[in-house]
Amino acid sequence: AHMHCRRNASTTRLSSSRGNPVSTTTALVHRSSRIVPTDTTMALQEENPQEVATALFTKHFGGAPEIAAAAPGRVNLIGEHTDYCDGFVFPMALTRETIIVGKKNGTDKCRLVTASISDVSVESAEFTVANDTLEKGSPAWANYVKGVMKQLPELPGFDAAIATSVPIGGGLSSSAALEVATHTFCDVLLHGKSENSKEKALACQRAEHTFADMPCGIMDQFISTFGKAGHALLIDCRSLDARLVAMEHPDLVVLIANSNVKHKLSDSEYPKRKAACETAVRALNARYPGVTSLRDATLTQLAAVQAEVEDVVFKRARHVITEIVGGTLVTTPDQCKPQRVCAVRATEPWVYGGVCVTEQRVGVCCDHCLCCVCRCVSSRPESRQQQMRLQSPTLPSLAS
Repeated sequence: AHMHCRRNASTTRLSSSRGNPVSTTTALVHRSSRIVPTDTTMALQEENPQEVATALFTKHFGGAPEIAAAAPGRVNLIGEHTDYCDGFVFPMALTRETIIVGKKNGTDKCRLVTASISDVSVESAEFTVANDTLEKGSPAWANYVKGVMKQLPELPGFDAAIATSVPIGGGLSSSAALEVATHTFCDVLLHGKSENSKEKALACQRAEHTFADMPCGIMDQFISTFGKAGHALLIDCRSLDARLVAMEHPDLVVLIANSNVKHKLSDSEYPKRKAACETAVRALNARYPGVTSLRDATLTQLAAVQAEVEDVVFKRARHVITEIVGGTLVTTPDQCKPQRVCAVRATEPWVYGGVCVTEQRVGVCCDHCLCCVCRCVSSRPESRQQQMRLQSPTLPSLAS
């Protein structure tokens, strides 16, 4: 699917793919487009998630919702498995998003109903809102909502409907979109407004750690909170400093390919890769006390401890360090190195970043064994011609 950057990330104003704004600070203003039936025999793939969520709410709870919140999915352009190592990442937000609509219900209960745009099934959950009663349970998707609620002051009871156009298990951060949308919804429920902040992203990350058992880095929640249309976001995952990088040149297209590989991060190899990186840090720290994360390490230091760690640990660490450390500033295509891909400067043409993306994907596949990513690398002549066209030095520079 060809995705354009999301115009805004988590916010208390929603905008559809048709660009019609919907104010959500006090009441949900319906667009003139039709309300979508929620008969499970009807395929929802072509529908707008806000329309689906609103229809779900009306069918299951009656009346109209008063609050709505949205947060986008994301695709990461550069920096795989570096965010939990204090490295750099370069994601962009998508028009695919998760929408939550709802209102207070005057009880101590949270009642939820949800549906995915790509799935005709409808599921529900109910639990008390008291913080001391919020625990992980079934259904699993409700744990993301509970986890975020646990990070906030105790909420009043509410009814809410959730719909998403972010593919579930497709690697586009549907979980982070749900978390950030939930946080925004709860902010409005409590305070009548919501502001995007680092603390919001961190609270959503904590929710995933504690209620979804997923030891993720900060990237997904951060880009879902701070994404902006026409831009990617360069994030320093140690300092949490971030810079928007314009990606608006008309020749620039981001193509997201469906590998048909479904995954659930908490049950995948992701935790094992993070554990391998932590093992490497312990070995490095024993010899080099200044190394507290792979952000601090060099390839020379890693080579010095290679005999002390398993081969798979060495490869995982080598990938991350190569992503983060060293290399000269990119000025020509033949100088491109994977580790420089995240060090984007306003004076560097984005076209060279494109070359680095290709080289970096090869490194990811070799050292992190992400086979589905390897399909992004093509040797077809037309792909090479396209790559050469993107390398044209006449294209404009990045602007932050």
